[in-house]
Amino acid sequence: MIRGAPPQRKGFWRGQWYAAVIMVRSAVHLQDNPGRIARGSAAGIFCAFLPIVGQTIAGIAIAWAIRGNLLASIPWSWISNPFTTLPIWYGCYVLGAVLMPGYQLIGYHRLVEQVSQLGNVSWWEALTSGSQLIGAIFVPALVGSCVIGVVVAVPGYFAVRSLVVLVQTRREQRSATWRAKVEASQSRAPDSGSANPAEPAALT
Repeated sequence: MIRGAPPQRKGFWRGQWYAAVIMVRSAVHLQDNPGRIARGSAAGIFCAFLPIVGQTIAGIAIAWAIRGNLLASIPWSWISNPFTTLPIWYGCYVLGAVLMPGYQLIGYHRLVEQVSQLGNVSWWEALTSGSQLIGAIFVPALVGSCVIGVVVAVPGYFAVRSLVVLVQTRREQRSATWRAKVEASQSRAPDSGSANPAEPAALT
């Protein structure tokens, strides 16, 4: 480890927090109606929990369908990143398995072990075993992700809408203050046409 470098765990959480701040700022600072930005963000938040590849594309599609801001749906795909994907998907899988009787629950460590073993077999065995594993967990994971996605996206909509209104209000206030200062400085400036009213008479 480099001398003076921060602990790895501290650096990891700092990086996650920094990414979260960027994600929120990039959405709430968009120039659009607060409702459209909030709807687009809700679509992105919902799709971030789906156990699929292409969550960003799905978020854009849903944002378009509900007339939300398409750009606002993109940053929220960060929720499902390489560090959080497996815990999120497994939590969705457990919830879906609880809501859907008949599915045998696979433990988290056992599931990670089965996934890691796919890289040690032939491509055909990996394809067959992977298909069986996906078939066993995909449906409950999809059901659970839809439930969790709605539970998180609904309050996320109202939170983003409130933040956008706050940001746009402050932006308008700063703009109004700046315009007032400019107008005040212009009104105090001397009028060059009336600075020496007696000068034209002296020339005649």
